Amino acid sequence: MFSDKPHLAEQLLNNWPDGLIGLDHYGKVTFSNDKATAILGWTQEQMLGQTAHDLLCSKAVDYAHNAMDCPMCGHQNEEESESLDHFEAWWVGSQGVYMNLDVRVLSPELDDLDIAKVLTFTECSTGTVSQYEARRLAMFAEFSPVPILEIALPMSIEFANPAMTDLMVEYGFNDEGIPNVLPPNLEMLVADAAHLQETLINQEVEYSDVSYIWTLNPLYKNKKQFVQVYGLEVTELRKAQHELEEAKNVAERASEAKSHFLANMSHEIRTPMNAIVGFTEILLKTQMNDKQVGYCNKIKISSSVLLEVINDILDFSKIEAGKLTLENIPFNLIENIEVLADLFADRANDSGVELVFDVDQRLPAVVSGDPLRFKQVMINLVSNAFKFTRTGYIEVVVKPIRLESKDCRIRVEIRDTGKGIPKDKQAKLFAPFTQEDETTTRKYGGTGLGLSICRSLVELMDGKIGVKSKEGQGSVFFFEANLGVLDNSSILERQLSTFKVQSERKTVLLLQTNPVVRRSIRHQLSAYGLESVEFESGVALVDEQEWVERSHEILAIITDQDDESLDWIQELNSGFISANKEMPLLLGITPFSHNFQWPQELQWPEASQLTFEKPLKPSIICRSILTKSSEASSYASAEAETDLKRCQSLDGFHVLVVDDNLFNRELVLELLADSKAVLDTAEDGRFAVEKVQEKSYDFILMDIQMPMMDGYEATKIIKENDPNQVVIALTANAIKGDRERFIAAGFDDYLSKPVDAKKLNDLIYFWADRISSRDMTESSLSQVQDAEVIQGPSENISESPIPSHVAANETNIAYSNEVIEVDTSIMPDEYRGLKVGKALKLIGDKKSLYIKLMSLFTKNYSNVSDELLKALKDEDAMTAGRIVHTIKGSASNLGAEDLRKCAFELEDSIINNSEALQGHLSDFCARLDETLVVMDDFLEKFKHFAA
Repeated sequence: MFSDKPHLAEQLLNNWPDGLIGLDHYGKVTFSNDKATAILGWTQEQMLGQTAHDLLCSKAVDYAHNAMDCPMCGHQNEEESESLDHFEAWWVGSQGVYMNLDVRVLSPELDDLDIAKVLTFTECSTGTVSQYEARRLAMFAEFSPVPILEIALPMSIEFANPAMTDLMVEYGFNDEGIPNVLPPNLEMLVADAAHLQETLINQEVEYSDVSYIWTLNPLYKNKKQFVQVYGLEVTELRKAQHELEEAKNVAERASEAKSHFLANMSHEIRTPMNAIVGFTEILLKTQMNDKQVGYCNKIKISSSVLLEVINDILDFSKIEAGKLTLENIPFNLIENIEVLADLFADRANDSGVELVFDVDQRLPAVVSGDPLRFKQVMINLVSNAFKFTRTGYIEVVVKPIRLESKDCRIRVEIRDTGKGIPKDKQAKLFAPFTQEDETTTRKYGGTGLGLSICRSLVELMDGKIGVKSKEGQGSVFFFEANLGVLDNSSILERQLSTFKVQSERKTVLLLQTNPVVRRSIRHQLSAYGLESVEFESGVALVDEQEWVERSHEILAIITDQDDESLDWIQELNSGFISANKEMPLLLGITPFSHNFQWPQELQWPEASQLTFEKPLKPSIICRSILTKSSEASSYASAEAETDLKRCQSLDGFHVLVVDDNLFNRELVLELLADSKAVLDTAEDGRFAVEKVQEKSYDFILMDIQMPMMDGYEATKIIKENDPNQVVIALTANAIKGDRERFIAAGFDDYLSKPVDAKKLNDLIYFWADRISSRDMTESSLSQVQDAEVIQGPSENISESPIPSHVAANETNIAYSNEVIEVDTSIMPDEYRGLKVGKALKLIGDKKSLYIKLMSLFTKNYSNVSDELLKALKDEDAMTAGRIVHTIKGSASNLGAEDLRKCAFELEDSIINNSEALQGHLSDFCARLDETLVVMDDFLEKFKHFAA
């Protein structure tokens, strides 16, 4: 019909929506339309005459075929023709990319046109899965080693791949028809996955000798909801994890055994070593010849080195086990730093190396952290600096990196002029058991643990540690640490609150030859508002007459022992005398343990002379100048002024002491006798609450364990009525974490028993300052540290009344402020097991008070064994525990350590109803009788100390 209209036929073919290709009887292309070109990329010229199979490399969906079988080639059998009239193919386009096409084969009867077949094709719809893809995915599931299950809701297994069927065959099914290797709650999991439309993962099953983790994935297919289940075998993984866990446990047990061994070894070595060091110190104070002194010094040094090694090993062991924790307590920063001067004075003097301090006076005076560990890092770094520095100086620089109201970050630098460290060896310095090289240990000693321990400690302080060094040019070891700020006053502000620069004299002449020492002193003077005049080239050419005329400007002259400076000072001295000028202060700096020899001709007032031993402690120069200056002399000494202020600060303050133990009440009252405070007592928490309701108190010192109402309950009631009431806990059970527990319970602070006189006074005056300034907006920790940590039960022992023999004697005690002090050398440091010296130290060396407390003890507890035995016979554990607990605290205050230990063991046995109770009871009674005999003997021999 289009034979006479070829143009119309061509237009019709090119506008056909599908691709069209005509083939002759040999499968060669005779025509194609524009759509075919658009899909395949081949032009009509490129396709004409080409065999379609060769050009397009057709692959049917189910199999790949050769040219003889190709449905486009025209050689197929008639039986096959119908099945291949419509198929899916992957044809190659002109760019070499396979395209998924839907192909139909038409066989028109157009012999006169030599057209045997017409191929009409379109691209498969986007988003549909082709038959080829479906077959490919089916093959993937079929050959996958991963078990796959397809479940149609509600619970019908539609498909299982061979890997899954193998598991079903090998491990069987449970009573509900679920394969044993699948989760037993599979039906519930399938329902959850379908309902939530979420993939459920990590459903682990252990069965027989295998472990599988299953994943459930919901999907829709053919308008039906399915859940596909995939399994991952983790049998070998779990086995490996189990073996790893076992190995970890073995390692931890080994580490724990090692820690126990090290602790025991430390105790076994440290105890005799302490005795060796101590007795060597005593021996060095006796008359010996030079050879014997040399031997003793060698023993002392060797013992100290051994103790350092033991401490390093123990610290490293704790760090390695992750058991090293830091305290968080208040401490005086400048005092913590100044300890270095005392520790290394001998070493600096012997080596000739200057130890210099440069401490920024803006640093906070009181910080919170772990003072022992902070100091340990500094000591280790300074000690290392001395090892490798033969000449020159070691400078300790401390400065703030960040200062805020609640915390700060501090940087400490230890600078030395030693041999320096090569760049390639600096990285390994902080690794354990590592030193610069193998010869270091042989030459300088040490374990190689020091810097590693320092790094761990600094990291626990949220800081960092490092080194800057050049070989032959010295080193700078530094660390930074975060510390809390408890008082916003700086070191400088603390000093200037006591000493004022009120004089017109603000010039200090600095005759110091060492430039590093000179710089350190200059920084100190500048911080205090004083001006330094330095003579770097010496004073030989300086006209002393000029300074005689300017004597009204000179506050002090600081000099060392070089002859040139001393000669100049002598000339200056003569000029002052001739001109009748007032002498400034004269400060001499001398090496450690050397007497400063002023020239005999020097006529300087002794009251205006001061000498200092190197190394100079931070701020000591300025403190001394201000103390000695004429304007500061009216302050007397800082210590005397502080004592005076303290007495005045408590004048009129009302203090309530709450303790069920009469002995403890008497002790605290005596220790506060000189404070000018108004003192009152209560023998139980209940009575304390009643007294507070009747009368106002500035402080309450509250015992924790009391029979009728304990300290916790009493404090809670008191604080409910007056949140600003200061209540300080007194406890014998001071274990780690108690400070936080007491603060959380409402106490403002706490002090552990046995009560130390100095710590008690420091605590009271600390809170007196707070009350005076009315700064009661938040609870604050004082600068008082634990006097002694006693391991013991923290629960209340009893609710029983006070033993009758204690209550009966209470009214017989007359409280007196008169306490006679006697020479301490007469009373022995230890007497037949009584630690007299230790007990005296706790009560401020008040011997008359010690005699009084001991008399009270012997009087109250002479027949206590009978009462204790009766309580235990009546199975009254509460009363028995109370008696023993009371004696434990009293014995500790009197230095009866053996009795305290027996009381501790018996108290623990009573609380826990231990099988060892009878044995501990016998030990306690025997020890109590023995202690009473010793005390009676002591009182007879030393009764002249009584008030």
